[in-house]
Amino acid sequence: METINRYKADFNDVDGDGLVTTLPGWGGSMLVPTDDQLVELVDGDGNLCYGFVVRVDSNALIYVRPEWSSWRDAPDVSALPTIEDALNEAMHAAYDRQITTSRDEVPA
Repeated sequence: METINRYKADFNDVDGDGLVTTLPGWGGSMLVPTDDQLVELVDGDGNLCYGFVVRVDSNALIYVRPEWSSWRDAPDVSALPTIEDALNEAMHAAYDRQITTSRDEVPA
């Protein structure tokens, strides 16, 4: 499967032709894509969509036509576990494995 390059985008800054402008290395891939290449655009909030490169100019500005039907809102961070919860769960799982292993190693 081909890797899709990711570039940072400002979805509020769409030009008159419906294009979003980005740069290599600006929040994503350092690679300069080719015309008609599928890329992923993501904003600072984590919203994303895919788009096709229309052109790359001599200053390496990348002009992308977003495919708005592929739009995905940023994940709701309130629904994700906190770091503390995830660490706590991992520590309990490791402790449970250690106890189980220790019991299994005790000779009868």
